[in-house]
Amino acid sequence: MPYRDENAHKHSCGQVVVVGGSLPMSGAPALVGLAALRSGAGVATVLTAATAQPLVASFSPCLMVGIWPELDLEDEKYLAAWAQHLSGTPVIALGPGLGREPKLQRLVVRIFKHYEGLVVVDADGLNLLADAAVNLAEHAGPRILTPHLGEFRRLNGDTAWSMGVAREHVQKFAKSHNVVALLKGPRTIICDGERLVQNQTGNAGMATAGSGDVLTGIISGLAVQGLNPFEATVTGAHLHGLAGDLAVEKFSQYSLIASDLIDWLPDAIKTLLPPMD
Repeated sequence: MPYRDENAHKHSCGQVVVVGGSLPMSGAPALVGLAALRSGAGVATVLTAATAQPLVASFSPCLMVGIWPELDLEDEKYLAAWAQHLSGTPVIALGPGLGREPKLQRLVVRIFKHYEGLVVVDADGLNLLADAAVNLAEHAGPRILTPHLGEFRRLNGDTAWSMGVAREHVQKFAKSHNVVALLKGPRTIICDGERLVQNQTGNAGMATAGSGDVLTGIISGLAVQGLNPFEATVTGAHLHGLAGDLAVEKFSQYSLIASDLIDWLPDAIKTLLPPMD
């Protein structure tokens, strides 16, 4: 786990900015923000559609919720300058529940290519990058991509890949695009182009809507506190699966839902902490 100074305050613990959410999918960015806070981030700000903003805000008083800004698409530095005003250099969690409207494609491409801080891309963020046929090697800062099999197929332009075939391409994908890639599924794989790790936690009860959003929040929350992108992704996947393993003891694999993972995340984190005196 990231080191936490005894004199820490909310801004020194970092800010995660979630760009996502739409009227039918307002829960997704809320799950990301809450998971980031439970992972130790000092502030979680959700920027969402105007129609979804009241719904996202209703999930928890711990979230800061606003509306994403109108972008000057001719100014490549706009996004970086805007984000810097929030608090230091936030980690941006891009895509959960966002939708796939053309104007959102421009937003996602702008953030992915030009934001100089870390961006964790998931869900519709990945789909919009695939729709735009973006060169994923062109980005100004570190990037973590967290696709499931379908999203990984779209990013690579091959819809026929099985999970076994996709696993064989993760290392090449991460290296050629200079990203950390996490391929979700049974025994999730994480690779930065050189190192490759297979996660050993988790269970079939986690095959439920919103589970991936929680994972994005955990990874973002760990990274904003100082873990490098690969460390944050590996540790985040472990904690995500372990929270599921702990929760399933109470709820069973049939009744587990995504918010249960956030509730059990503190117990998972405790397993990585030194014993209390």
